[in-house]
Amino acid sequence: MLGVTTRTLQRWRVTGEGPAWVRIGVRLIRYAETDVAAWKERHTYAHRAAELAGGANG
Repeated sequence: MLGVTTRTLQRWRVTGEGPAWVRIGVRLIRYAETDVAAWKERHTYAHRAAELAGGANG
């Protein structure tokens, strides 16, 4: 859905950059589709200037 590596997701969990996640047991990490979709929407920009200005979706 996001097109990133497992390592990127791990790094995002450490830095707090990625979508919300849940730990199941000791090693299993899962993401709710709704959380991933919401995160993706908040990080989608119409163009680079909108991203730099901090405005979502242009």
